[in-house]
Amino acid sequence: MSSPAAGPIGRVISFAGIDEPVRATAANVTSGELRAHHVGLSEAMVTTVPVRVAPMLVLRLAADLGGHDVSTVDVMQATTSVVAGLGVWDGGSAALLRLVLGRGISRPDDVDLQLLGVLVDKGGQQVATSCGRATLGHPAAAVAALASPWGGRLGEALAAGWLVAAGPMTPYIIVAPGEYGVAAFAYLGSVSLATMAASYDVVRD
Repeated sequence: MSSPAAGPIGRVISFAGIDEPVRATAANVTSGELRAHHVGLSEAMVTTVPVRVAPMLVLRLAADLGGHDVSTVDVMQATTSVVAGLGVWDGGSAALLRLVLGRGISRPDDVDLQLLGVLVDKGGQQVATSCGRATLGHPAAAVAALASPWGGRLGEALAAGWLVAAGPMTPYIIVAPGEYGVAAFAYLGSVSLATMAASYDVVRD
């Protein structure tokens, strides 16, 4: 008998254009897609096709949000910590493959998230820079827009304890098999992904 599918533990926000600025990805974050990033190590991923990556600021909520108009202040009051994140999407279907987490801060009010910067390197070359302002002016504003009713649709119900990744903070960056990407955040440190073109089975006697 198969075990039940893991329930969602968060959302990853993506931007769909000016007419629909914020939506949750089709694949919500579950424990199967979440990867804790160990400092000094890269998350390793086997893939035969290129993937897309982008840095994200991940907010952990301490209170439920949604069902009515939600403000940036509401989101910040509900946020218990902010974590460095790297979203990884399928290069063809744009489906979320995983969310890699780095270090975080437990006092988000001590840092101006709007100005918190990130540098993205691929293969040792800087390919993008950005800051929290890229996510609808503030990461909490992106979360508020997701949770609030807008254009005749209901706001997303966001549960206490969930991780909500606001982003992407930069354009999607293509990482081919055998390449690696690093997102270095101010105050939060780095989070990275290394791709491998093939896996190798261990042959046992």
